[in-house]
Amino acid sequence: MSAKIKFDNWIDVKERKLALRKLLEEPNSFEEWKKYALELDSLEGKDVWKKKKETSLYDYKEVEKLVKVLSKKREMKDIYGIVHYIRVNLMKNLYSTMNPVLFQVCNYGTKYLIEEYQEEMLKSLEFIANFNEKYFPLYKKLEFFSETRHSYGRTALLLSGGASMGMYHTGVIKTLFEQNLLPRIVCGSSAGSIVASLLCTEAYENVKFLIERDLKLGPFEYKHKKFSFLRRILRYLNKGVLLDVEVLKEFLRENIGDITFQEAYDKTGWILNITVTGYKEHDNHRYSQFL
Repeated sequence: MSAKIKFDNWIDVKERKLALRKLLEEPNSFEEWKKYALELDSLEGKDVWKKKKETSLYDYKEVEKLVKVLSKKREMKDIYGIVHYIRVNLMKNLYSTMNPVLFQVCNYGTKYLIEEYQEEMLKSLEFIANFNEKYFPLYKKLEFFSETRHSYGRTALLLSGGASMGMYHTGVIKTLFEQNLLPRIVCGSSAGSIVASLLCTEAYENVKFLIERDLKLGPFEYKHKKFSFLRRILRYLNKGVLLDVEVLKEFLRENIGDITFQEAYDKTGWILNITVTGYKEHDNHRYSQFL
């Protein structure tokens, strides 16, 4: 291959990388973002890093051994063996597989061995759930999954503050919902507490409509005469704030109503947590929640 052809190919690859990075900034869906991220990883040679299991960032030898054991026991239909191994090994950050550095190298994903381990764990859990009840009764399945969830813990979605930046929470909720990954425990602070409250007072099956109806613009773009640009400037000069809290209260009452944490949980099954900061300098912070 001539030097000119090599140079032209290098230019093409470089331009494609720049184009992909730009596309990653404003994708239309998670699937689209994933597609661009994987292509960029391939162009940048990150696939080589993913395939290489050896690294000091996690105990790859133990992970590899566990994957082989679980796979073998599934093939043998050794239900009690799988139950034992999962009880012992299903924990967060097992063998440092959740080391943050492992998820900062690539645009998408991490070591293939870690992804294989996660997939094998899911297959094993499904194997237990679907196993013939004649040999592994339903009450034993319920007992196993109850104990496992208790020891493993539950995932929560934390929505931070950030004024109108809270609109970005909508995209996070939309993507998690579409991927069936939206946790039932939601925590919010400031702008995040507004979005969390709107979410946790709706039934799970209505989340799609909630995103389209209330969260698309929501309280951050609420159409009201008190939100005019001039009134915002005058309010900021006189009171030091841009938005009128009464307008926000009006929006929330219209869309949520007067409802307690207990009532919201009974109605929807969501577990809502809201952090409240004290108004005065030395006030204690409070954590309103229903668990």
